[in-house]
Amino acid sequence: MSDSTKDFRIFISHKHQDTHLAKKLHEILHDKWLGGNGKVFLSSLPGSGKQGKNLNTELTEELRRTDLFILLFTDADEDWSNCMWELGVATGSQTKATRVVTLYCGNKQPLVRISDLTVSVRDDKEVADFAANFHGKDGWLIKDEGTRESESALLSYLGLQSEDEVNNRAMFLHEELSKFINDSSPEWIERLEYLKFSLERSHVESVIELREKAQKLSFVNQDHIDFKKLEDEDKQKHQALRQEYDSLRTKATMLLQSELVLSPDGPLTQGALNRFGYTVAPKKATLKDLFRNWEDDYRSNHNGHLDEDVIQWQAELLSDLSRATEGRSSRPSRFAMPATSSNNSEEVLPVVVRTRSKVDGSVVYFVYFFRAPEDYSANAVYNDFLEETLADLTDDLTKCREELNNANLEIARLTNETQ
Repeated sequence: MSDSTKDFRIFISHKHQDTHLAKKLHEILHDKWLGGNGKVFLSSLPGSGKQGKNLNTELTEELRRTDLFILLFTDADEDWSNCMWELGVATGSQTKATRVVTLYCGNKQPLVRISDLTVSVRDDKEVADFAANFHGKDGWLIKDEGTRESESALLSYLGLQSEDEVNNRAMFLHEELSKFINDSSPEWIERLEYLKFSLERSHVESVIELREKAQKLSFVNQDHIDFKKLEDEDKQKHQALRQEYDSLRTKATMLLQSELVLSPDGPLTQGALNRFGYTVAPKKATLKDLFRNWEDDYRSNHNGHLDEDVIQWQAELLSDLSRATEGRSSRPSRFAMPATSSNNSEEVLPVVVRTRSKVDGSVVYFVYFFRAPEDYSANAVYNDFLEETLADLTDDLTKCREELNNANLEIARLTNETQ
């Protein structure tokens, strides 16, 4: 067994949000496949960074020495610039010869071929092929001195005696990583395209400030207020506060409409723009421009008609964007976005899936469009959500009452004992 085999190094490149998946891969490769030999580097693993050492410096050193670079790929729509930087360093002219493998754990593989081998975790045959290569098939692993380890040397090094053991390891990897792939969503939850918007820091702060002021006045919406019992002066005060509350929320949504700027880049953007009536991406457009263009396109294909209920999805999207600005999660949309013409006949649900804060304080919003089923009733979805929430609260209240009753019984028992 050569010294280069003993020093075999693997680098796992991944996005921060996929840390749980990367740790499982690290565990399998380090503990199962390598048996604790060699080194599997994972930056998100506790203790991976050396004390007092710059992380980028350590990453560069590890990347230049790695034998096998594994890109853990999950979503084609994400920003992979950091991982691409790591790949560039690992395969640069100043580094040792490196094999590159992409393990993709989603529905879409990378749009561009960036590795020697692309493996779908869903496909047990592809995983088996990767395992066979890893464990020495045809001397697949390239070593630093330019030679290739023999199959028998690698099998011995990895503690294997037969091809069946390699297949067992492959099946274990396939089964364990497949657990992280979510296939539980209904078939109609299919993401189609996305649009990316940006909002400058000053506008982000303004929206948050307006929403916070409105939140302080949210008590004006409380149902328990009996207006019949209020004096005229109190009614006027309440009405004034309600108007101020509505005004603040309206200002926040208008600011979002006028200042959210479209970023027309990415492979899926044009399909989403088609839904707003654009055949060519505009050079510069705000969300308000997109709304207006969609309305014009809808009218031109519906004899000039545009009913109020047709544009309710816009208010839903603005509410979702407002929640995202405050760092709150999305909720089911009650209204689908209608198609403007027969060329684009399906209804979709626009949802703010994620945001990303930039160094300059601005925020990037990713609005995804999900296909809605023909019998979709968003009101039903929303009502189900409310009913489930109410049921949970009722259960909690029942439990509290039971605990209170038990506590009272215990107090009564202790009181009797002390008398």
